[in-house]
Amino acid sequence: MFGFIVFEHFHPSQSLNLDVDANAIRAHMQFLSQPLLGGRAPGTDGELLAASYLAAQMQSLDLQPAGDSGSYIQEVQLVGSTVTVASNLIVRSPTGDVNIAWFDDFVATTGLPCTNDTCTRVIPAGTQFIFVGYGISAPEYSRNDWQGVSCAGRVALVLVGQPQDISDQQRPAGTLAYYARWTYKYEEARRQGCAGALVVHQSDAAAGYGWAVVQSSNTGEQIQAGDTASTTGALLLEGWLSATAANLLASFVGQTLTSWIASAETNSFKPSVLSPGCDISAPQSLTYATRRFVGHNVVGVLPASSSPTGDNDDDQPQESVVVMGHLDHLGTRNGQIYAGAVDNASGAGMAIELARSLIRVLSARSRSRALIVLNPTAEESGLLGSAYFTRHAPVRYPINSTLAAVCFDIGNMWGATRNMVVLGAQYSSLNSLFSTQAAALYDMSLANDPVPSQGMFFRSDHFSFARANVPAVWVSTGTDFIGQSADFYNTTVQGGYFANDYHRPSDVYHSSFSMDGAVQQIRVAGRVLVDIITNRDVVPRCTGGSGSSCF
Repeated sequence: MFGFIVFEHFHPSQSLNLDVDANAIRAHMQFLSQPLLGGRAPGTDGELLAASYLAAQMQSLDLQPAGDSGSYIQEVQLVGSTVTVASNLIVRSPTGDVNIAWFDDFVATTGLPCTNDTCTRVIPAGTQFIFVGYGISAPEYSRNDWQGVSCAGRVALVLVGQPQDISDQQRPAGTLAYYARWTYKYEEARRQGCAGALVVHQSDAAAGYGWAVVQSSNTGEQIQAGDTASTTGALLLEGWLSATAANLLASFVGQTLTSWIASAETNSFKPSVLSPGCDISAPQSLTYATRRFVGHNVVGVLPASSSPTGDNDDDQPQESVVVMGHLDHLGTRNGQIYAGAVDNASGAGMAIELARSLIRVLSARSRSRALIVLNPTAEESGLLGSAYFTRHAPVRYPINSTLAAVCFDIGNMWGATRNMVVLGAQYSSLNSLFSTQAAALYDMSLANDPVPSQGMFFRSDHFSFARANVPAVWVSTGTDFIGQSADFYNTTVQGGYFANDYHRPSDVYHSSFSMDGAVQQIRVAGRVLVDIITNRDVVPRCTGGSGSSCF
């Protein structure tokens, strides 16, 4: 399929400059973000059309299909739940009942699977709240926010984020650990036997996004993995409270949200039940419709080639590297299309363009490892498509033979930079590989995460691979823009895109987007991948983690 194979001793860091077509990235972005696709929500016609388009691109590159039944599509088993009727949260206070309004100050779903088309889950009157600070159980930090009080039958109120003293040598000051993520808060609440958990959005800075993002991300259809769904330990109520609502609840027991946060900062924190001053005074109910369906990962592979010392057996597992960019977005909500041009039509297209440029270099060279190109679905629902892939990797390319994973998400659409942010690089030897190639190609340095309090490392598909003990990075946007003012990143990327367009209908394609930064990202990542694929002596290793994860 790939023509004659030429074996040579190849040092990409000395000579390789990948041919990257900026217009091809634009074309992929324009197609994937057009209204016809309706925002590419998993399981919709628009998502299937996006997957079909990307599969056609892989076929045009002569990548071998690595999905189901000899196709490029890997079906991802999913369960969707959409709240159709929700009651306000009615809370007993010392002066009478108080309504916490659905959507304005309270959004929720349920973690309990439904076996019918429609179910109603009820948190009964009299259910107590328990404030558990940051909800962290971390022996390595001598911290247990759940000590001494049972959460059984209660609803935990848990702060998003983490206390300031959670840090380690691999994380710069202020960088979030996984304990800060809302996903961890629900996971720990399940382990503690709670009836429900409400994450407190105490500030935009603590969460990494505003309340409007919480509202858009936690209403509409909520999706869970279908192959791991279980009623064991599932929470009846999974949701968020606004800072205003949380401060109101705190006031009923003589506290403020500010005092709660202060108390939760110390290792001596102890959880507290809010009763008798405050509990749920009327049943809180959620009626929701469910559906079981499939989402669509797209997977293609350039296999390892025959080596000079012998032929590869087609039945033997091969080591591999993965390049990815998720294809899904938020779909259509309340009549508005969330097109997701930057997040993440850009990254999906960049993964395809990187594959095209790599194949031109690799198809006639000795390849010690395979290149897997992955466009996962359901990233916006909690990295479900990439996590599914790690559990159901192709037989010939098992996850324990995956040497590295490189992710593109929210590509640099704002221009060339003098530095590059590679999220997660500090947890593996990929750090030195990216540093070397960025310097060799662009005299570019690697910069630390510019918004460490937002926990970006945990928020894209590379993290699924890091959890599976694979060295994994997200090639993100640098902060020092060529030809721009020193505050351009803060004003235009953070203060512009993330403040105004991220997870909003306004994230649409603009012809004014610059592809110069995206081209830099592709070329640097491509050189790293060529090093790993062509040189058997280059073996990325985790330098952090527990031995079962790479972070």
